[in-house]
Amino acid sequence: MREPMVVLALVADLHAGAYPVAAIETLVADVGAAGPTLTVVTGDCTRPAGGAVADLLARLPRPLLPLLGTHTPTPLRDRLPRAAGRAGAAGRAGAAARAELAAPSGADDAVVEAPGVRVVGLQSMTGWRCAHGRVSPRQVSTVRAAMADTPPPVLRVVALHHPPAVSGPGRPGGRASLTDALVHTRVDVVLAGSARVPSVRRTQLWSGGLAHPVIEVIAEDGSMYDGRGGHRSWSLVRVDARTITVEQRHLVDGGWRTGRSVVYPRAR
Repeated sequence: MREPMVVLALVADLHAGAYPVAAIETLVADVGAAGPTLTVVTGDCTRPAGGAVADLLARLPRPLLPLLGTHTPTPLRDRLPRAAGRAGAAGRAGAAARAELAAPSGADDAVVEAPGVRVVGLQSMTGWRCAHGRVSPRQVSTVRAAMADTPPPVLRVVALHHPPAVSGPGRPGGRASLTDALVHTRVDVVLAGSARVPSVRRTQLWSGGLAHPVIEVIAEDGSMYDGRGGHRSWSLVRVDARTITVEQRHLVDGGWRTGRSVVYPRAR
């Protein structure tokens, strides 16, 4: 029997309420047209002035995993939806992922499943407007536990706001322990945001003498253009039995177009 194609929509840094609404509206339509198996929003859904984020997230395709970002005010926490899956999805058994401020303990992390894929969403924020995040020992344990009983060929994915491989002050604390977990549980893909520059790369991770390749996908701002050479974009990840293809979807002259597309062999 053929394995199902897994389609992941990675959206980041929407900043709802602070930037042109038209860009967000067309993005929602473009993501929907891709027919994703799962939609992941890796933080910065809103700015302090933005109050339309709940409606925005409600219109993105389900199942949906929303995560926390650096521009999230605490008062909006209870107005935002929890991780939303299809009826009967195993993700309901996991802890709820919130789109707003999460406790540093990782209590709001989530495990969400859809056909052919299991995603662990980690709330890497440690406080509002905190440029660097942290992955706690408890969160590392969540990754290990969730992936330990994931049978092949189910795609294994970890999502968080702060890219684990980024250098400089923005890198999250606890990434060495997270790397160990990614290697030993053979995670296929890491999804992140925050960097404002899209990036796709295949990284050989090491834990002791054990090596494992991981595809890291960092999404660009979905609605903001700030003059630093970037464009409004989101990332589309298509995975079959043999390959992982990552497409960057850019907003050009009012329409969404595929820009860079990279194909990697799927590790076995």
